[in-house]
Amino acid sequence: MINYFYIYTKIVIVVCSLFWAGNLFGQTPIVLENDWEVSPEVAQFLQIYEDIDGGLNIKKVSSNNFQSQFIPYAQFKNAIKSNSCYWGKLSLQNVSKNFQNIFLTLNTNSFVELYLRQNDSTYNVKYAGEFVKESLKEVMGFRKDCAFKILIEPNQTKTIFFKVRTITGFKPNILPKLVHEKNWIKNTNHTFIKQSFFHGVLWIILLLSLIVYLVNRDKTYLYYGLYVLSVSLYFLWSFGFTSFFIFPDYPFVNSYIWSILLLCTTFYFFFFRAFLETKKHIPFWDKIIKESTKISLITFIAVIALQKLTSQSFYPIRISNIVVFGQLVFGLVMLTRIPKHIKTFNFVLVGSVVLVIGGIASILLHFFRLDAYAYFFQLGVLLEMVVFSLGLGYKIKLNEEKKRHAQIELIKQLKQNKILQDKINEDLEGIVQERTEEIQSINQNLEEIVAQRTAELDLFLYRTSHDLKGPLARFEGLIQLAFMEKNKPTKEFWDGINFTIQKMGKTLEKLMAISTINKAFDKIQEIKVENLVMFIKEKFNYKEGSIDFKFKDDATIFSNLSLIQLILNSLVDNAFIFCIQTPKIKIEFVESTKNEFILIISDNGIGIKSEFIPNIFDMFFIGSLMSEGNGLGLYIADKAIKKLNGVISLESIEEEGTTFTITIPVKTAEQNSLHIT
Repeated sequence: MINYFYIYTKIVIVVCSLFWAGNLFGQTPIVLENDWEVSPEVAQFLQIYEDIDGGLNIKKVSSNNFQSQFIPYAQFKNAIKSNSCYWGKLSLQNVSKNFQNIFLTLNTNSFVELYLRQNDSTYNVKYAGEFVKESLKEVMGFRKDCAFKILIEPNQTKTIFFKVRTITGFKPNILPKLVHEKNWIKNTNHTFIKQSFFHGVLWIILLLSLIVYLVNRDKTYLYYGLYVLSVSLYFLWSFGFTSFFIFPDYPFVNSYIWSILLLCTTFYFFFFRAFLETKKHIPFWDKIIKESTKISLITFIAVIALQKLTSQSFYPIRISNIVVFGQLVFGLVMLTRIPKHIKTFNFVLVGSVVLVIGGIASILLHFFRLDAYAYFFQLGVLLEMVVFSLGLGYKIKLNEEKKRHAQIELIKQLKQNKILQDKINEDLEGIVQERTEEIQSINQNLEEIVAQRTAELDLFLYRTSHDLKGPLARFEGLIQLAFMEKNKPTKEFWDGINFTIQKMGKTLEKLMAISTINKAFDKIQEIKVENLVMFIKEKFNYKEGSIDFKFKDDATIFSNLSLIQLILNSLVDNAFIFCIQTPKIKIEFVESTKNEFILIISDNGIGIKSEFIPNIFDMFFIGSLMSEGNGLGLYIADKAIKKLNGVISLESIEEEGTTFTITIPVKTAEQNSLHIT
């Protein structure tokens, strides 16, 4: 049996709802029938209010007295401002017998708030927008999607309020669209599939490029990989994937990623120069391309700074689009300057043409307001990437051919070099042998000449010293007889002659000492230190207290006796010559643990000025006016020490004295007790 009362009650409720919606809000609802799929036109049902300072709230806007402030969208659409906040009002009526899930979108806005009236007359608010955190959004859409899911019961009419605001400098979109749930899910899934395929191909190309770069170290593949990466990141931002997966709670950070578009052109020209070897083929234009790359980098930094300063992206995006378009035109012009014989040129030409065609198709579709415009540009990019990848593969083939050719040429060159080297070596061996024989002959002659001259010089020194020494000795004996005379003036005269003769005798002794050193052989004999002490005492008419000796009992060394005596004689004689007071000379014989014999001789003489120290061992050098010598004493000591492979050093303080330290490599006998006299 038909329940007429139930039917009548439903009709009354529907009629009252329609009357209430049409009169309370003064607005005709959009009627949603069962299984509708084509999105209805919303403009004729939409009413708008401009909230200039954004200070109104839903309580004020939804009040009955405020409804007269709304005006139809058709009267308002040409007066939309980028810096104003807008309220919209829309009524939806479900005349079907089924629940209807619909999606209301207000795309390309910074902030959108949707208000739905509840049964208790309060309003439930939902959020969407490019600068809203993903965690606050009810519907996960793409970057430009500002979507809300609305459930309408059968025969129910809902009035919706929304608030739109933008901070990018672009005009807000205040015209919503209604999308059936089935269409929304279908479109979203298709977009995800297309983008997954697009980015999957790009990341495979990126991975292969980096692998080839790591193997070959060819920067062409590195630049291409960076170009692919920057393109992928730009489209990830464009479709909102960066806000989903990278910066879901930092939308303001995500708003700067669009600037990667400028890096795309930068890495493209890096790749362009390396792939076509422009520096080699067109060096002048290569410099221009390099400067163009700098323009992209400078613009990249500038637009980020401008967006940060103005908190808007309108002008930065306009500037970057102009620069990118200019770079695209510049790249096409540069293709006309590339020599056509370059084997990789056709790949760049085809790839660039495909990209341009995709870009032009995208612009035309966008002009006619078709939603698929972005896919045509992505298709152009994808085909360009594929063509470039084929070009890089072809370049690998060319490089391998060049490598094989270079290896063949290298082998030929090595063989030729080997033949030439053998011939040169043969010639060199003959020349070297000839020169060696000449040098040996010259050396033998030089050695004979040097030996002859040395022998002659030594013989001269010895004979001269000996021949002069004999008469001087006889002359000295006669002078001693003269000393026995009682005539005093005559005695003073002979004293002067005697002093001169003694001085000449010392000079001759030193000349003979030089000859002795030159003729000395490596004759090593056992020397008792005690005998060396006796030699010094006898040589210098030892007086108690004038010389202090320090040595070990029975100390013995193994060295050349005549050279050791010359060293002692020269240094002690030098100490007596330069005394300015009562002589106080110390001689210490020290046994080292390194098979070395150390002799230390110190005096209390006038000392040596620091500027004279580097020259005191030079022949005939006299460093003081007080000197009565001939500048040969220290020269003889140094020469004898070097003959024994020894070293001499000194420390001297003016007016205090000098200490000489001589180190001579010898063999020593072990002794125990210490003896000091």
